[in-house]
Amino acid sequence: MCSPSSSALSLQRWTVRTQGWRLFLPTCWTTRCALGLERLASLGADQVEAVARLARSGAGVECVEAGPGSGKTTALGVYVAACRRAGLAVIGCAPSARARDELRLGARIEPCYTVDGLLLALRRSALAPRSVVILDEASMAGSRKLGRLLGLAAAAGAKVVLVGDTKQLSSVDAGGGFRGLVARLGAHRLVENRRQVEGWEREALRNLREGQVRPALTAYAARGRLQMGDREELVERMVDDWWTARADGEAVMQASTWRDVLELNDRARGKLVKAGEVEREGLDIRGVTIGVGDQVIVLRNDRTVGVINGTLGTVTAVDRQRGDLVLRTVEPDPRDVRLPASYWNAKGRRRVSLAYCRTIYKAQGATYRGESFTLAGDDTIHLEAVHVALSRGTRANTLYYAGDPPLDEDHHAAEAPAPEFEQLVAAAGRSRSQVMALDLLADAAPMTEAQVATLARCGVVSERNLTWVQASLLIDDANGRERGERAANWLRANGAQPSEAARIVATASHDMRTCAPLRAANAMDVRLAVLEAAAGSGRQLSQAAAGELAALQGSGAVARARRRESRERWARQAPAEPTPASRNGVLIDIGSGRPPPRARR
Repeated sequence: MCSPSSSALSLQRWTVRTQGWRLFLPTCWTTRCALGLERLASLGADQVEAVARLARSGAGVECVEAGPGSGKTTALGVYVAACRRAGLAVIGCAPSARARDELRLGARIEPCYTVDGLLLALRRSALAPRSVVILDEASMAGSRKLGRLLGLAAAAGAKVVLVGDTKQLSSVDAGGGFRGLVARLGAHRLVENRRQVEGWEREALRNLREGQVRPALTAYAARGRLQMGDREELVERMVDDWWTARADGEAVMQASTWRDVLELNDRARGKLVKAGEVEREGLDIRGVTIGVGDQVIVLRNDRTVGVINGTLGTVTAVDRQRGDLVLRTVEPDPRDVRLPASYWNAKGRRRVSLAYCRTIYKAQGATYRGESFTLAGDDTIHLEAVHVALSRGTRANTLYYAGDPPLDEDHHAAEAPAPEFEQLVAAAGRSRSQVMALDLLADAAPMTEAQVATLARCGVVSERNLTWVQASLLIDDANGRERGERAANWLRANGAQPSEAARIVATASHDMRTCAPLRAANAMDVRLAVLEAAAGSGRQLSQAAAGELAALQGSGAVARARRRESRERWARQAPAEPTPASRNGVLIDIGSGRPPPRARR
């Protein structure tokens, strides 16, 4: 079997072509694995079904879709034990060192690697026959690395089990590989939430997973778990709530940006210093004071020091002369670690930070035995981020949303639906999950709401909905860049050959000049609805927002007029009897294969 090339797009195509390979394992081996299933009585119905199907299947690639708190590690532990009883070698891996350690300890998998570490090890020696590779947090693995791993497994006749969640945050690299394979192969699903203790919160998170944002956020708002208003007031309230919650268990703040993380950590430390829990003096690390008593998080792997990215600890000593920090790490492996100045001061990068507040991305995969508090704004919030943020704490999770503040304080939110809530619903309804570049090229995605807003601010609003490539071309024109530069760069970065990227850009440009059919994109409608809701509540919009609203309303009027003309034209042309271009007596648009809209009477 040929190995995939280094091109990300080639890897994705190769993965699709070989996705259905069957294991060489005879039926007796899968039967032994199935018979080796024990401890099933301790699992839920969805866990039993997923584990049993994995054990009985001979497919080369299996996907497991596991939502937050679904008990995936427990289920994997039972599956791993069954594989070993059947004589199969099991290898674990994960994108990050922290996820690797959690998989190793939780599912009792040894050996266990990071994805990079496993790929490096496989350069020296191939996978053994009758091997099963389990990749946890597969949605956060880049498509290039995923493709390489699948290629090596296929060459060895090994089985790969991909475990992840398409509803959470994706890889920072070119991603979408796990999502693409789930769409093609299907997945065993763990659907029961075993983390949150409140029934209403489990139901709200289920709604979020299904994209039902409004009822989910309404449930949080009704119980005081959704706070909206001025950012400065929200930040102060959030830190106070975090401070109070510390007395009842673990309490962690979260934010989308490093700027917010640094500010919240600084405020939290101020309270701790005032209460005498943390020493005021300490080391100045990239503008952040860290002293004895502070809780910190390590941000980079270092074998010589003995830490991994995500290690948590409490500072027990500060060597000001040498610039070293001494930490006592937390469970499950408490030990003393010395962080020398050469570690945290290397290459001018931040390698250790206060841990009272963490980024949402860093929080993915974590469980807080208590409460979480999340600060978010318009420019950083989306469906996957909200889902991750509100599913970390076992006892309670609260979202603090700082939308655009009203300019006219004489208007009262009680007299009309809160515009902040409508903004939040629209923002949280946007998905930023990555798709395989192959999927994007095969069926061009519609323009995003962010692109609509950018075009409107530039005074450019299309009279029809566009693909994301076409919207990118208009943004290039508005900003004086070479047309197609941004889109071509993105396509090449995600594995498209230069000639293929040029062809896609040229096709998009040509379609913009022709009368292409309207696309079923909702970005313009969503943005227009948000602005109209804000204006309708009596809130004074900023000059930029007012200009954007006028532009979108004008575009909507033009589009409605054109649709009305189209309906009337079709009504005049519709034959009395079915023709060869008809289906069941309904006239078909030969170009699109869809019936025309009915004419109004």
